[in-house]
Amino acid sequence: LFIFDALFVWFERKDYFGCLIMKAAIEFDDQSAEITRIFKTHKQKMDDYLIHMCEDAGFEAPMRLASMLTTIIDGCIVKALVSRNANVALEAKDICKSILNSEVKGLLTE
Repeated sequence: LFIFDALFVWFERKDYFGCLIMKAAIEFDDQSAEITRIFKTHKQKMDDYLIHMCEDAGFEAPMRLASMLTTIIDGCIVKALVSRNANVALEAKDICKSILNSEVKGLLTE
């Protein structure tokens, strides 16, 4: 969950203008194969990292869980930009804590 602490610090910066890679992918969509490739590579690296973390933690469905976490992180980045509120990262952290706790409880009850 440390990533949300890092996001909080990033969101508090006066020069926070969102994720450049994400914004470029949205702006140029399929108009630029290079931008699309960079975006997909970035997202795949993030997904792979989260999958690895979920696997190491022993979760039964690491790909599904990593996908949920990625969705929350991406939404957090956008919401922080629109709202200009760094606390979005802390809200997202709480959401992820709930998800992870329910996953852990599922492991313990099986």
